[in-house]
Amino acid sequence: MKQRFGFPGVFNIFVYIMNDSYMGLDHEVELKFKVEDFDKDRVIEEVSKEDIDAVKGPGMVQSMLDMKKDDEESDDGESSDDGTLTLINKLKKAGLDSAIPAKKEAPKKVDDDNQLLK
Repeated sequence: MKQRFGFPGVFNIFVYIMNDSYMGLDHEVELKFKVEDFDKDRVIEEVSKEDIDAVKGPGMVQSMLDMKKDDEESDDGESSDDGTLTLINKLKKAGLDSAIPAKKEAPKKVDDDNQLLK
């Protein structure tokens, strides 16, 4: 909850916590606090352009969605079965190399007639 107080003073707020599943878990809390007058000697630090650009720029989720959009636009209409390779490339592009599992060795083929084939 965000609340802006336009003037200094002492304020009381009651917070009610209610559980929709269990009886007896409801709780009421009274919050008392004091809002001080604005400090005229307060120094507001300058924000660098890099920080402003970082806040205005896309977040991680938006970046991932943009990558998906770029991939769809560059697709030539042919479907491929290399979904795993595409996912690995996307993870690398997003800087998430630690999410890529280690390569496993392919199972060895056995030419013995006594082996059951699955």
